[in-house]
Parts: sequence; structure tokens; C-alpha cells
Amino acid sequence: MKKRHIFFLCFCIVFNMKSQNLARTKWLLVSLDDLETGKSKQPSSKMHATLHFDSDTSYSGAYCNHYQGNYKSSAEYKLNMVAPQSIKRSCLGIGEREKELFAMYAKATRYRTDKGFLFIFTSDKHRLTFTKE
Repeated sequence: MKKRHIFFLCFCIVFNMKSQNLARTKWLLVSLDDLETGKSKQPSSKMHATLHFDSDTSYSGAYCNHYQGNYKSSAEYKLNMVAPQSIKRSCLGIGEREKELFAMYAKATRYRTDKGFLFIFTSDKHRLTFTKE
């Protein structure tokens, strides 16, 4: 009886890790949250911010500009994103939010997915919330 419980537990852990894989997923930014103050910012209603994990090591997306970067994730839900490179187009009222978003990507430390949402947590106590695209 004991072997069955151990097998079931191991199966659940492996299955859960697979469901957390970021590669080949597409997301739409819903909010930028400051976990210390409880304040939340929504992205501009004029443009949508997207995040695509293209492979096991690269990501891309668009907000004001198209961007791309590299990332590393682990089974322990750790996340390290290199600040993305982008074309430098000027977008009225959105450029500062885009810079803020890129800075948050560079401070990413861990992530979690839950019921169609992706949460990215940063070293300075922010959370980026995305929904499946």
C-alpha cells in the first residue's frame, strides 16, 4: 500500500511541474501590482502588452515596441529574465510604462501559473499579472 502512495505523490509532482512550463505560451498583461503598498496599475487601454515565451530560453512581446530577451526558469518556479532589447519607437503616454515593464522583467525572481493566469514576482516586491492570450 505504501508504494502506491509514493508513486501517486511522485506522479502529481512531475505532472505539476510540467503544467508550469513557460515555453510556447502566450500572455496578455493585466496589471502591475506593488505588493508593499497594494497599489495596482493597469496597462494602457490604447495598447496591449504581450509576453510570449517562444522557447525554453527566449521570450518576446509587444507593447509600444516589439521586444525580445532571454530567460531561465526552473522546476522550483524560479525565473530570471534578461532585460529585453527593443526597437525604440516613441509612443505618447506609453513609453514610460514600457520602461517600467522592462525594468520589472529584469528583476523577475519567480513565477506561478494558476487557472489561466501567470504571475511574475520581482525582487522589489512587485507582481506582474498576465492572462492567457
